[in-house]
Amino acid sequence: MGFSNVQVDAILKAFTEKIKQPCPACAELNRRQLVGDVFMIPGGYQPVHPMGIARAAAIMSGTSIPPTQIVNMIPEPSITIPALCLTCTNCGFTEFYNIHVLGLANVLNIPTAGNPLG
Repeated sequence: MGFSNVQVDAILKAFTEKIKQPCPACAELNRRQLVGDVFMIPGGYQPVHPMGIARAAAIMSGTSIPPTQIVNMIPEPSITIPALCLTCTNCGFTEFYNIHVLGLANVLNIPTAGNPLG
């Protein structure tokens, strides 16, 4: 996707105001690099249907299950968290920052928290 110049300026301003410590893994200063896209982190998974648990148990015991039934066992996330990613260019430590907490939802055209993306 990439970011516009206005978005990059807002992102850099937010990170400059919020991040005050060096990399938590290697303690190097000023080595974080922005990964140029918005990440949607899935979360809030709904519990798997009891039949899904039975299918999972059958798979673990070696019982054959049709692939169409296996798909039904995978829960859907009930929420997603829009985030920006920084990676340390020294050690590779990777951090995700919530766009809403950074105050960047509007400039990045992300709906306000609690509103669907689609």
